[in-house]
Amino acid sequence: MHIVLSTVGTRGDVQPYVALAMELKARGHKLTIATHADHRDLVESNGLAHRAVCGSFRELMESPRGRAWLDSGDNPLRYLKTFRALFAPYVESWLADWDTALRDADAVLVHSASNARFVLETLRTPYVVIAPYASLPSGEFPMGIPQIPIVGPALNRMIYAAALDQFWKVGGREVASYLASRGAKPPGRSLWREQRDRAVPHLNLFSEHVIPRPKDWPACAEILGYCFLDAPTSWQPPRRLVDFLAAGTTPIYVGFGSMTGMQPERLAQLTRDALRASKLRAVIGMGWGGLAGFEGSDDVLVIDDVPHDWLFPRVAAVVHHCGAGTTAAALRAGKPSVAVPLFADQPVWARTLHKLGAAPAPVPKRKLDAHRLAGAIKQVTQDRSYTARADAIGALVRAEAGPARAANRALEYWATL
Repeated sequence: MHIVLSTVGTRGDVQPYVALAMELKARGHKLTIATHADHRDLVESNGLAHRAVCGSFRELMESPRGRAWLDSGDNPLRYLKTFRALFAPYVESWLADWDTALRDADAVLVHSASNARFVLETLRTPYVVIAPYASLPSGEFPMGIPQIPIVGPALNRMIYAAALDQFWKVGGREVASYLASRGAKPPGRSLWREQRDRAVPHLNLFSEHVIPRPKDWPACAEILGYCFLDAPTSWQPPRRLVDFLAAGTTPIYVGFGSMTGMQPERLAQLTRDALRASKLRAVIGMGWGGLAGFEGSDDVLVIDDVPHDWLFPRVAAVVHHCGAGTTAAALRAGKPSVAVPLFADQPVWARTLHKLGAAPAPVPKRKLDAHRLAGAIKQVTQDRSYTARADAIGALVRAEAGPARAANRALEYWATL
């Protein structure tokens, strides 16, 4: 078959799916990944075809509206308002991109957050939903609205359902116009509810050893394990990184990925102060500029893009924003975390790491300062129980075969249609 994988977002929304696509390609299928131009090199360097859709996500995040959205993570109402302001103007053009990109597919893997799901409603192409985080509401965790603590099963489920309803209402007029032009009606309820009720498979690509499958999920929602993508065998680490790692005590890693909206100059300064107070060596991952202006020193090395699967086994701990991809990479390496959640689903992963014993209590954005960050770094590096627990979970995660299990499930489903 020609399988198109449709995804939007940051590297963490693409890299696991490249691993899944490579598994399907190895089974003889033709794979195309339709995503932002930002990720072309990632896709093509792994021998997969790339189709550019939906513009540059990085440019979108670095725009004033993008920064406002990223900076809204601890205010639910502002989060929803800035999300709508950011993405509504692009709904029409993104739908047009998906309409073109998916037409020659025999089957589609679609990211749970991609509005390509509307386009798929107009095509007779079989598809499954794939997600790097919990794709459907549950009473067992408070996914969906940032910084909302666990409040009980009924409210947990209701809050996430309400958030998904609002998400799928963005650009409603443009969606209705597109569907009408294709002879289709807008969904009577939220799109996610209709697809759930039709038992469209929802393949959640994280580990049940990290978040167990909720008992209140429908049968169509499965947890199949992380899909890890190793660095190409041809990749070689920069010499200065190799030399730095060998030059002294094992450093920690600090990086906040694509979180460009969190006052990057302030984040860089408090990180510098926290490292100075903790008296530890560190490798700083610049990501998309979340640590603006960070300069290296004898004890601090600043790097751009280094594969986590190579670097994380060589550090003592990982200080990060708890994006789904970085959380998975830290656990796979068996390394404890300092959780600094800033946005969206990150607080859920941060609380999960703490509950698992692989991280101290999270340091949320609204409480983030150099003193608290230094305290958490000292705690995770001095208390060996965090390393022991992370290592135990890492062994379980590494034993899973996420890409194979997800590929099996998608192919089994398509074979029944």
